Amino acid sequence: MKVLKGALIGAIIGSTLTISTGVFADTAKQISAYLADHIQFQFDGEYKSTPEGQAAIMYNDSVYVPARFIAENTGAEVKWDPQTKTVRINTPEPEVIEKIVYVEKEEVEEKEEKDNKEEQKEEETEETKNRNYQTLPIKKTYKDMEITATAVISYDNETKVYFTIENTGSIPLQVQQSKTIIEVDGKSYEMNSKRASDWDREWYNDIRKDEEKQGYILFDGIPEDSKYMHIELSILQQDFRLEEIPVSFDIELENITR
Repeated sequence: MKVLKGALIGAIIGSTLTISTGVFADTAKQISAYLADHIQFQFDGEYKSTPEGQAAIMYNDSVYVPARFIAENTGAEVKWDPQTKTVRINTPEPEVIEKIVYVEKEEVEEKEEKDNKEEQKEEETEETKNRNYQTLPIKKTYKDMEITATAVISYDNETKVYFTIENTGSIPLQVQQSKTIIEVDGKSYEMNSKRASDWDREWYNDIRKDEEKQGYILFDGIPEDSKYMHIELSILQQDFRLEEIPVSFDIELENITR
């Protein structure tokens, strides 16, 4: 290493900040320091060297580095104020980055599905309030048929709703058991919860003109404290039109057989 005088230090710092060495003439003090070319600098993992002719200096076991070199490599701005003899280092304002939050498609779909179910539940609740529930038997008369709901029998794991259907027209009729809609106290029950082989075979045959048949609709058991049942049959007219006629019953369940 080479021994340097105070004038050399002033020259290094002065060249770094673009300052004339003359500004230190009144306060210059002679010192002994060493050029430290062996010292490396690393900024965020990246190694950088001081500009040519501006090596670091070792003095009293401390490392002195050109202010501009450090400041500019850390994103700061360096200015020299000749009037106040001040080195001004200003850091830039932090950049505001708008954070974009991506929501998984599954989360959106789940929320939409939940909202749809809640809306549907509200609609069903309002519809339930507007139904006129009656005790059995309940008879419905149509142009070509008469249908009577006669009884509800509920066991531990199954429920049977009995109907009598009379064909008063000329077109054969058939009960579409798989399309039956059942709701008890707002809860839906599915026909496919029971095997089709356990359904009432009486409904597999047509109900012909002036014929009367009795049978049941089978589904899962309902709670003992059930109050109301909405059940909708689908009756198929067996002609070229194959028209399906929905027949609904709103049943009060106070006196059902268990």
